[in-house]
Amino acid sequence: NHLGIISSQGLIDIGGIYSYDFSTGSGQVYGGANGYKDLGAGVWGMVSADGNASGIVDNTDETSVWKIDLNQSGYRGGDFNMSGITENTDETSNWKPNLNTGGQVPAKSGSQFFQSYVPK
Repeated sequence: NHLGIISSQGLIDIGGIYSYDFSTGSGQVYGGANGYKDLGAGVWGMVSADGNASGIVDNTDETSVWKIDLNQSGYRGGDFNMSGITENTDETSNWKPNLNTGGQVPAKSGSQFFQSYVPK
């Protein structure tokens, strides 16, 4: 339910553990502030409301995902704030402020647009 992000640099394996803090600034993600935003108090996070995982928050996230999932419980594509229910605040507090925001994660080979790496 958010724009995809990847680290801006390769991670280092230390004893089989990878550790990376995405929240400290826009430079932590590939593409910088595109698809990433200051959530307040200098903490950075992912942009919500990409319900169809297209790589951009657009009208289809509202019409084809949020409206269909409205008033249903469970972590659905239209539950942009991940509260467990798709409700009006998902549209007003997440989709509207993030409308027309796009991510910078490179597209899969053979595709010109980003597609979710998470299986359906």
